[in-house]
Amino acid sequence: MMWTVEQLEDYLEHCRLLQSDTTTVEVKSGRGGMPQSLGATLCAFANMPRGGTVIIGVAEPGFAVHGVDDPGAIESALADQARTLVEPAPYIETQTLHIEGRAVVLGHIEGVLPHQRPALYRGRPYLRMADGDYVMSANDLRMIEVDKLHAREAIAYDSAPVPGSSLEVCDDSALKEAVAELRNATARLRGASDAELLELFRVVDAQGQLSVAGLYALGRFPQGFFPDLHISAAVQYPAGEEGPRTRNLEEFYGPVPDLVDAAVAWVRRNIDTDLVYGTDGHLREVPELPLEAVREVIANAVVHRDLGPESLGAGKFVTIRLTRQALIVTSPGGLRGISVEELKGRVLSPVAVNPRLYALSTKLRLEDGERVIEGQGGGMKVVFSSLRKAGLRPPTLIDTGVRFTVILWRAGRGDDEHAPATRSASASFQPALAPAQTAKEGSVVEDGLVAKLGGNPALVLAALRRNGELSLVDIVNSTQLTRGQVRYALGKLIESGHVTMRGKHGDRATRYAAKE
Repeated sequence: MMWTVEQLEDYLEHCRLLQSDTTTVEVKSGRGGMPQSLGATLCAFANMPRGGTVIIGVAEPGFAVHGVDDPGAIESALADQARTLVEPAPYIETQTLHIEGRAVVLGHIEGVLPHQRPALYRGRPYLRMADGDYVMSANDLRMIEVDKLHAREAIAYDSAPVPGSSLEVCDDSALKEAVAELRNATARLRGASDAELLELFRVVDAQGQLSVAGLYALGRFPQGFFPDLHISAAVQYPAGEEGPRTRNLEEFYGPVPDLVDAAVAWVRRNIDTDLVYGTDGHLREVPELPLEAVREVIANAVVHRDLGPESLGAGKFVTIRLTRQALIVTSPGGLRGISVEELKGRVLSPVAVNPRLYALSTKLRLEDGERVIEGQGGGMKVVFSSLRKAGLRPPTLIDTGVRFTVILWRAGRGDDEHAPATRSASASFQPALAPAQTAKEGSVVEDGLVAKLGGNPALVLAALRRNGELSLVDIVNSTQLTRGQVRYALGKLIESGHVTMRGKHGDRATRYAAKE
């Protein structure tokens, strides 16, 4: 995985906003030469399915680029550490990029093959969590062993019978709905009895015991058998601040449809609402995050979570955390049969971690009438497209092998002290007005144009009309949008003929101006 200068600059800007590096990237200053404390990090990256990247020449806090004096020596030393400190040695690809004349060294560590895990550093296996490296627990190691088995053969934990269960513990209305949907699934089963249908679809076994999938999808209270089948949600504040660390902490119980409905409703209550002009010119309240994306991410976390004993018996459940910057949804178990890169691709086939639960979820409906899972493998495409239409950055997908995390980024988040240093607006800029205000005054962006372009393009156009010709960085500073949001907005404005570009894409000297 080779980086570009633009990707590196965007990543560092992202770190300044978060005031931290991330799960898949470790930043080191490199002052005084090659850091000597990378063994645990290299090992943790080697244990991740897609590996991770070390960046040397950037200092925390602030993520200022000061560079390294001898990048060639740093590259060699980094490759040597990966080769000698980690067993088995992972493949590493190094490169040097220059930012403002300063050399920054990057090393991408590939994850070792599933049958080689866990990789060890000084005889101990390490796991990457948040932005740190930790020795794997016994449960983590068992999850690694399960992952090895999945690489060779499918393990259908969701088909396992639940001792002591029966149809009596099911929700009556959900059970009737499921039976009707299952009967209509194919003409061959139209004449089957309810009992036959439920056994054929592995909702129950021959002895009448519910499967894990049947209990999770249709049970009145599945958590009575498996407490970890719940969801924990909370608004989370940064560490180090006075006051509470979390608020609005809630836990959700019940079968799969209830879990998804309750969790989406919680997100809806806790995120902000924007006023946006519709195509009819009327203001509407729109959630800052597209709820269709939120629903898909939560439904996937619930349905595709690991259902093996290493998760259900070890206190591992789905978590939802809302920070100032993002909505973070984490589920137990890594990806199975698909990679992060494939999830981001345009062509995606459905891959079910829990095939019986997945099949049932395509037959169950949420409160709004939508199915829990559509079943066509297009859920992540909906997430990416809805975020793109909203002018938000793409989601971040993180697979550590033992848990999977999706991060949906909020727009323009962070108080002044949390915002990147590069975004402190220059006094020479007049701040762009909010879309509703600009439309109301009619002096910067006229009413119909806001409805046509959307919020972020309207903000960018307002900044250009007020300040004249600007660079990409100037627009970021003036609007307080991210680089990605500004690039997306500029693309729409150039395509619609409202803005002209003088220069080339990716060139810092490129300037943008509003057409008269």
